[in-house]
Amino acid sequence: MRRYLNWTIIGCVLALSLTGCAVVVGERTLGVDSGKFIYTDGTLYGNYYFPMDVVWKACQRTLFDLKATDATYTKKIAQGTMEGTASDEKIRITVEYVSKNETQVAVRTGMAGSTLASKLIHDRIRENLLKESSAPSESMEKPPTKDEPPAGTKEPVKSKDLGQ
Repeated sequence: MRRYLNWTIIGCVLALSLTGCAVVVGERTLGVDSGKFIYTDGTLYGNYYFPMDVVWKACQRTLFDLKATDATYTKKIAQGTMEGTASDEKIRITVEYVSKNETQVAVRTGMAGSTLASKLIHDRIRENLLKESSAPSESMEKPPTKDEPPAGTKEPVKSKDLGQ
């Protein structure tokens, strides 16, 4: 009987963690929302399938749309941070390079981190990305079809071309 009770408790904890609820582990809080965003310690993380420069411009536009005051921008090679204040809430957006066409954006709003405000900012970033360009596929390069050789290669020389 005790074994069934243990499995029931484990099943309930697993079910709660998979439905988008927050889980507290030690001093950290971790939550997952629909598989697209990860919320940990007051910061909402999301990945966008656009190059870093395009995402950076969309994040700048988002701060401008929110009428953020005291905006500061710090951009390095693979990471950038922008901070500002909108509606008496401090906003911090971190943009980080993941791959050629994937960029991670972390949004923290307020002192303790507001999930709802961070989701709103992510929605605005997504809208600005869609305004600036169409969504690229996983790779911008089209793979060659089986019938055509890859670009830059020559057709093999056939024996009749050599005069035989």
